[in-house]
Amino acid sequence: MHTRENTIARYVLIATALMMLVTTASCGRKSALIPPGTLIPAGVDDLLAEMRDGKVILAWTMPGRNTGGSRLEDLGGFAVVRAEGTGEETDCMCEFAPVGNIDLATTGGAVVSGNRVAWTDNDPALAPGMTYAYKVEPYNKDGYHGPASNEVRLKLSTPPAVPSGLTATPGNGSVTLSWDKADKDSTGAAISDLAGYNVYRPATRGGPLGLSINRAPVTENSYTDTGLANNTAYSYRVSALRGQEPPYSEGMPSAEASAVPADIVPPAAPEGLRAVPAYGAVLLSWLPSPEAGLAGYRLYRKGPGDEKPSPLEVGLIATITYRDTDVRPGAEYTYALTATDNAVPPNESQLSEKLTVAIPEDAGGSATSP
Repeated sequence: MHTRENTIARYVLIATALMMLVTTASCGRKSALIPPGTLIPAGVDDLLAEMRDGKVILAWTMPGRNTGGSRLEDLGGFAVVRAEGTGEETDCMCEFAPVGNIDLATTGGAVVSGNRVAWTDNDPALAPGMTYAYKVEPYNKDGYHGPASNEVRLKLSTPPAVPSGLTATPGNGSVTLSWDKADKDSTGAAISDLAGYNVYRPATRGGPLGLSINRAPVTENSYTDTGLANNTAYSYRVSALRGQEPPYSEGMPSAEASAVPADIVPPAAPEGLRAVPAYGAVLLSWLPSPEAGLAGYRLYRKGPGDEKPSPLEVGLIATITYRDTDVRPGAEYTYALTATDNAVPPNESQLSEKLTVAIPEDAGGSATSP
């Protein structure tokens, strides 16, 4: 039989338990009760955050399994929760509140590519100097949430200014970029924590930036992009980064600059041109060029009445010998040779050493250099 004292004690115990529950819940967000046997998505474990133009961008990979290890087939979306504070050690930053909901049926303002999700916190209340912590919680199509992701924290700062003066200079399979140093923030104030730059090569001119092509911040205000296809147009944009360590605060990207890589380096001039004159013909030979990607040789000739050597109409010569039969007995002819590569457009070398040949009236003759 319960006494009045026992009843009061029970109420005190219940009240104490409720107070403990409320205290515990204050460092996180309460979850709805999940019926036994319900399959819920496993948590995200690769949440990343970056700052761009004073906004926070989150990115993560969709889970492919439920918490029990079975295949996840009914992922409904993600809830984004945020806490804020000064970032001091005494600051708990444990009061997470919902700031975004991503319904995968409509993407909910997120960018979804394959199994990757990116979401931008556009809250105008985000303030430079404040520290923000984020987590994402997956939920199934019935609305039941899985565990929260790893936590990411960043201290928001005024973004750096937009880099100016971007130029793109083409090379052989490469483009070299240069730009003016960005040493101010977007308000015009000087900054001392410039971390470097990100370089972007959008897939289409004027298209989305995509991922930066540099793995680490570029610390100089120049960059050479290599391994490109010649005769293909490439566009670039550059943004500045500030901060002592990742995640950096990234400013808006620069204006676009474009270039078309091309092989513009001609091969070396051929060497070893020799000629053996004969009655009604000249036999020419030369040393093979060691240049890679050689398309052939072009033979130049200056005959009686010509002001300078001009190419023979035979086109490119693939071998290292040629028999010129379009000559007159008793006349002199001057020959020179060039090498041409297979670039588009092709590059032609300088003229080789010239060789003057006297065509005999009959068999025999001589070949002399000027």
